[in-house]
Amino acid sequence: ADEDSSQDDTDAFRAMIHSVRDQRPVTINQMSLAVTQIHDFALCSRRYHLAHDVGLVERGVAWRPSVDFANTASRQSLAALGTVTHRLLELVPLSAVGTPSFQEIIGSLRIREGFTEPSDNEAAAWVDRFWHSPFGRKVAALGDEKIHREVPFALALSGRTAKFVVRGKIDLLIDDAFGLGRWIIDYKTSQATELNASTYRFQLGCYMLAAQQLLETGDEIQAGVVFMRDEVPSPKRMIRQFDAPSFEGELVAVAEKLLEAQRTSRWGGHERSKCEALGC
Repeated sequence: ADEDSSQDDTDAFRAMIHSVRDQRPVTINQMSLAVTQIHDFALCSRRYHLAHDVGLVERGVAWRPSVDFANTASRQSLAALGTVTHRLLELVPLSAVGTPSFQEIIGSLRIREGFTEPSDNEAAAWVDRFWHSPFGRKVAALGDEKIHREVPFALALSGRTAKFVVRGKIDLLIDDAFGLGRWIIDYKTSQATELNASTYRFQLGCYMLAAQQLLETGDEIQAGVVFMRDEVPSPKRMIRQFDAPSFEGELVAVAEKLLEAQRTSRWGGHERSKCEALGC
C-alpha cells in the first residue's frame, strides 16, 4: 500500500511538472498601465520588473535621497511626505494665497486630513513656499476656472496586437492661452540634481498628450517640473517641442515591448554606468 501511495505521488508530481512545462502562453489583448509603470519601462525594462513586479524600492531618477533607504521606516516617511505635499497643494484655496489667513487654512486642512505628524511640517512649508513664489502667485491669481489640480486621465491606445489604456494624474494643469500660457506641471518632492530633460521626457509626454485631449487643443502646451525643495520653486521647462502623433506612436511601441517582456519574462538591463545615471 505504501509503495502504491508513493508511486501515485510520483506520478502526480510528474504530471504537475509536465503541466507547467507544456503550458501555452497566455494571450493578452488588453493592458492597463500607470504612467509611472510605462515611464520606468521606457527607461529600463529590468528597472520596471524589479520595481513593479518584484516590488523593490527604487531610489528614483535625477535625485539624491535624504533618507536611509536601508531603513523601511525612512522609505515610508519619504513616500508619506510626497503624499501630504501633493494633497495640500491640491486642497489649498487659491483665494487664500497671499492672505493673512493662509497659515490658519493650511493648519485646518492638516487637521482635517490627519496630517499631524511632525514630518508633515516640512510638507506644509513647501506648499507655503510654492504658492507664495512669483510663479505660484501668478497661478493662484488665475482662479479655479483656469487652474486644474490632480486631473485624472486615461489614454486609449491601439497597437498591432493589443489595446492599451495609460492612466495617470496631472498634478497641475494651467489653461491660460492668452496670459501665462498652457502648462502641465509635475511636482517633485525629491532633491533636484543636474537636470536631464530626457529623464522626464516620457512621463511628461504622457501628460502633454492627455492635456491636449482634455483641453481639446492642438496649441502649444509647456511642460515643467517643480522641485518643491528649491528655495524659490518654479517650473523647469523640460520639453521644448512636442509632436503628439509621433509621441503617441512611440508610446504604443513601448507598451507593446512591455507586453512582450511580460509574455517572455525577459527583462534586459543596461551597462552599470547607465544604471548609476538613472539612480538605480
